[in-house]
Amino acid sequence: MRWVRRGSKVASSGALRTPPGSFKMRDIRRPCFLRDDQTIGRYLVPRHHRVIAALGLAGWLCWLSWLAGCSAASSTPSASTAGTAPPHSATATTVAANSVAANSVAANSVAANGTAAHSGPPPATTSDEDWFEDATPGSGVQFAYRNGVEGGQFTILETVGGGVAMIDYDADGDLDLFFPGGGTIAATLTSAPPALPPSASSPSASSPPASSPSASSPSASSSPASPPSASSPSASSPLASPPSASLSPASSPANSASIRGAEAGLFRNEGQWRFTSVAVHAGLAGPHQATTDYTHGATVADYNGDGFPDLFVTAFGRCRLFQNRGDGTFDDVSEGSRASFAGWSTAAAWGDVNHDGHLDLYVGQYLDWTPTRDAVCRDPRGQRDVCPPQRYPPAADRLYLNLGDGRFRDATADAELRGDGRALGVVAADINGDGRVDFYVANDAGANYLYLGAAMFPLADTALTAGVAFQEFGLPEGSMGVDLGDFNGDGRADLWVTNFELEDNSLYAGEADGLFRHATVAAGLAGVGFSQVGFGTGLEDFDGDGRPDLFVLNGHVYYGGGQTTYAQPAFLFRNRDGRRFDNVSNRGGPYFARPHPGRGAAVGDLDNDGSLDLVMVHQNEPVTLLRNRRRSAEWLRVRLRGVEQNPDAIGATVRAVAGERVWTRWARSGAGYLSQFDPRILLPASGPLDVEVMWPGGRRERFPQLAPGRTHDLLEGTGRPTATPPSG
Repeated sequence: MRWVRRGSKVASSGALRTPPGSFKMRDIRRPCFLRDDQTIGRYLVPRHHRVIAALGLAGWLCWLSWLAGCSAASSTPSASTAGTAPPHSATATTVAANSVAANSVAANSVAANGTAAHSGPPPATTSDEDWFEDATPGSGVQFAYRNGVEGGQFTILETVGGGVAMIDYDADGDLDLFFPGGGTIAATLTSAPPALPPSASSPSASSPPASSPSASSPSASSSPASPPSASSPSASSPLASPPSASLSPASSPANSASIRGAEAGLFRNEGQWRFTSVAVHAGLAGPHQATTDYTHGATVADYNGDGFPDLFVTAFGRCRLFQNRGDGTFDDVSEGSRASFAGWSTAAAWGDVNHDGHLDLYVGQYLDWTPTRDAVCRDPRGQRDVCPPQRYPPAADRLYLNLGDGRFRDATADAELRGDGRALGVVAADINGDGRVDFYVANDAGANYLYLGAAMFPLADTALTAGVAFQEFGLPEGSMGVDLGDFNGDGRADLWVTNFELEDNSLYAGEADGLFRHATVAAGLAGVGFSQVGFGTGLEDFDGDGRPDLFVLNGHVYYGGGQTTYAQPAFLFRNRDGRRFDNVSNRGGPYFARPHPGRGAAVGDLDNDGSLDLVMVHQNEPVTLLRNRRRSAEWLRVRLRGVEQNPDAIGATVRAVAGERVWTRWARSGAGYLSQFDPRILLPASGPLDVEVMWPGGRRERFPQLAPGRTHDLLEGTGRPTATPPSG
């Protein structure tokens, strides 16, 4: 554990976030970690050239004030000293019920079928300068991801949340929306989970709330099986009403712990910001659907090359592959394809690893965890809260090779994937520009991975030597969301990662020879969001100037909150001249002014007007559709079609030239957090553009003088684009 002297950080409002000389803790997830039997001096460890003697008087005063608060917190009677389990804190219970008074977040009515109606105070008026407006009311999209909080179990399963996939499943040119549903957790588990002992290692950057003081105390063992307190959601509460969902397979870990999957949502885009719920008709919901278990994320690709995008859904339990029939319905081909397994899968991405023209599948896993071995953790006030990921063993990622006949082969052992990560984010693209697909994996509370494509197995993790495994001082972070783009216009891929509280989000600028430099501070992103927990994100051009901007969807994992509350505001950053980012959250629109328990998000042009829109997913709160108001008449879009290579051309690189300006984009899979972005590539264009595509494998083709204001299908090997008329 290390202490850090932080300089002043200025928020968008101009207020000082951290006064000069004050302390910030880098390596813990909760403040006030000291107990009566712990001393202070053992944790005063200097970092690099920062020495204790250089600390100012203001810093010491801040430290003494903070310590006084810790002493008061640590003197709170624990469950073991009181002899009975303390009731759920009012704050945690209120947050769990999704009625957070401290954040002024109104309760949302979640209907029995898992959809949700918008309620609470009306949104603020959108101003002329706002980048986004809420297009959810009247859109027909009514859906809320459910994390099972009403069970009152405080499991770590509840922290991960869900995402959204943009998928044109009916091939009509409009992006449709698929939402994993999450699940429900019974109020009484099949057996009382044990309280795991504290880790022998020193707390790290993602330290938890203090674990139960006594692992063997009656309160520690009985609390998980106890019903929620009187202030918890009751069976009659709208939030506690179980959705209509089929049972999990008996072979899955979810079944034995009374965890059931909630129904997914599929909404067909009818145009003009109108959507129709079609999940039951498509075979992704309803009584005849072999549902996934407690679902999290989704990734989209045409894995069988029939021209229709297919859907892979991750879950705690059994992940599943749904094949698009091409008639508006899906088949669950998980068993026959052998691309399904029981475990805890989170993020996933497609890419042709062995260069045979078929899309292979990388599946990230989180923890080797079951509810019956769940630990009991409490915050410094003695209140029950979820435990951190370090309490449980990590689960190894998987790699499945597409055999081209509808079946997959587990090639995890051949690829020699590492097994010590806790994957929450993954992006697949040609990161180093050699014509092969690479995978960058964001791990929670551990080193991130960078697997570079190779002519043969194994795949080598080069994250450490490339400079993208840790933060700038060589410490691991709690990483969640991830994306890739060229923020500084040098033609190289840059990486962007969202992290836990007390950790800056990380921007890695691509350099020559496949190396990266940490650019968070230089880009003006340090300190902003330091007290938030970042999840959904995207490095995309929202204002149409050709430079990728940033958004971050925040939300805590602890119901009682950490540095800030459970619901947190999202951030929006504008790219200024490819060197620095300006915090323009106050111009993002009313959505960015209110806190949300955010998780996954997706970026895409939902109305085909040439500007990128957002879809935000929350915990137990209705999803939000944000329409981009900065519409530009100067745009061009390309859709890549592989012939010799994979159908979606994942791993291709696109460069567009207009005079002295050059824009570089990547055909990627798995970006963001548990979500699927618009696979089409949007470019600024005031006139005809020359577009060069480097297809997977390294073949380059030039498509000259593409007309603006429309979508062009670029077919590999033809050099002649087939233009489609503009819509929207």
